[in-house]
Amino acid sequence: PQVPHTFAYHTEGYAIQNEHQVALGESTCAAVFAGDPQRGILTVIDLGMIALERANSSRGAVELMGALAERHGYNDAGESLMVIDPREAFVFHVLPDDTGGSAVWVGQRVPDDGVGAVANAFTVRTVDFEDSHSFLASSNMRAVAARATNWTAGTPLDFTKTFSKGEDSLFYSGRRMWSAYRLLAPERPLSPHYSD
Repeated sequence: PQVPHTFAYHTEGYAIQNEHQVALGESTCAAVFAGDPQRGILTVIDLGMIALERANSSRGAVELMGALAERHGYNDAGESLMVIDPREAFVFHVLPDDTGGSAVWVGQRVPDDGVGAVANAFTVRTVDFEDSHSFLASSNMRAVAARATNWTAGTPLDFTKTFSKGEDSLFYSGRRMWSAYRLLAPERPLSPHYSD
């Protein structure tokens, strides 16, 4: 459904930033499910453009992209978007669900004193479904995880372990994220291994 007013935004294939300083940075990730072009209609490019047309905050953009992908189906690779505005930043992950007709997604708020890095691999770990300030998530995440992965209901849900094919399948992600964090916090003993 169309809305009566949309915001101006910049794009270079992927949507970049709108007039309210909501900005996106894209990173393709290896996901356990593939899209179905007969069932899912939206791609990450579509989600980014619609979000920047309609959202005046990063939180609003994450909620909108997630709701649209879940409702209308997502037909793309696993994707991550850094979603920022002058007040908040989120890491947003999205992938098709196991039916191909919907999506599984999560948004994790980057703490005000924190840094987020995504290098072509999902990075959100344990999802705290009770903390709506720090986590936004699809309504179907636990059902899909219980039905189609090795996650056991009633245990903590690690988004990356549950929905990622693993960082080795794309671009040596762990080393790239380690390098970013090492530059920003050289005094911390950080592991270069993704699984740590």
